[in-house]
Amino acid sequence: MHSVISAVVISPDSLFTYGLVHLLRTANYYRLAGVAPSPKEFHISPGEHEPEIVILVLEDDEANLAAITHVRGQLKTAKIVVLGDCINPVTCAEVIRAGADAYLSRSISKDAFVQWLDLVVAGEVVISSALLAPKLDEGVDTMAGRDGGVHSFDEPVSRLSPREAEILECIVDGASNKQISRRFDITEATVKVHVKSILRKINAHNRTQAAIWALYHGMRQSISAIST
Repeated sequence: MHSVISAVVISPDSLFTYGLVHLLRTANYYRLAGVAPSPKEFHISPGEHEPEIVILVLEDDEANLAAITHVRGQLKTAKIVVLGDCINPVTCAEVIRAGADAYLSRSISKDAFVQWLDLVVAGEVVISSALLAPKLDEGVDTMAGRDGGVHSFDEPVSRLSPREAEILECIVDGASNKQISRRFDITEATVKVHVKSILRKINAHNRTQAAIWALYHGMRQSISAIST
């Protein structure tokens, strides 16, 4: 049973806001704590509890990073989920580094959206593969981390074992450790061991970077070859 999670929607699009509000209400365990048309018009009063999650709808321009930073400056513990349509991998990285916990496509399905929210609340940092797929042929092989550094993904796909390749594909799809353990009939502890090994081999610092690495390196095309 889910505990009730307070959520705030920040969006300049009133119709899109209405849809998000309706979606949160139908999810039952999300409680709408507020709505604002822009980050500058969203404020937390002294003594007021922070929402647990903020859904931030943004356009595709560099001012978005300032908007994320503004919200993060007010909310130290809340999860920030950004909805946008930018397909620039560097921008995706910058959004996460600016303080967001997720960057999702505005065209995402309602069921997938709720599933991603659940993962974010559970502590995952995620980026929709739909935002990355159009740029895969550019051969980008770095991901800017939140710490300001750039983490190189220089290990070849062939270094992964067949099971690690399968688990990495699951990570790309946004599966949790529990979902992966059920799929392969292994314990969550075993999944964690595999995930740590994957991160070490590809020089990634977290699951999001691992997923981006897999997409950049055409992992979906390589999975079948590795697994046979």
